[in-house]
Amino acid sequence: MRNIKKNLVLLREINIADWISLSALFPITFGYYFILNNQPYQSIIVISIAFLLDVLDGFVARRLKIASDFGKQLDTLIDTLNYLSFTAFFILLYLNFNNLLIITTVLIMLSAGILRLARYNIIGLIEDNQKQYYIGMPVPFVQLIIIILFLSTKFVSEKIIYLTPLAIVMASFFMISTIKFKKSTNYLFWLILIVLIVCLILMNPQK
Repeated sequence: MRNIKKNLVLLREINIADWISLSALFPITFGYYFILNNQPYQSIIVISIAFLLDVLDGFVARRLKIASDFGKQLDTLIDTLNYLSFTAFFILLYLNFNNLLIITTVLIMLSAGILRLARYNIIGLIEDNQKQYYIGMPVPFVQLIIIILFLSTKFVSEKIIYLTPLAIVMASFFMISTIKFKKSTNYLFWLILIVLIVCLILMNPQK
């Protein structure tokens, strides 16, 4: 028993913010399940829960002052599964009108996103006039752009799908750029946005 506890010492070092980060794996897993079973709307709903958990873990870490390098690395790995890998699968399955073109732009997006996360792990946030900024566009915006693009093809016009490569390339550019993006602390805005997206999905009779 003592050897088992010794080998599982890592679990005792995980704080509450880290557990919240890990809990996002549940909706992320269901998100993959839904997209692979041709249920894109359900996947968007559960992946929105993963986003809220991502916001919550950062909020808890800052409020309790338990932010750590381990937590940053853990958050990055989960971000890769959620905002990059999931989004790539979603694009390939639901916004793919030309295999070669879409696969190429998805590879660009994945590369840019991973580079952006690696840079963030090294330099973190920067401060300017007592405000915090990210260098390069945060990866959650890529997923948000793709979700909005997908919903637009259903609620506005199917032809919007042809904007997918341009949207991916532009998002990739902003991720690896040195443009400063102000860190948002307006959690109510993100909650309202997610509620609106979910309401749109629930109102869609073709879902």
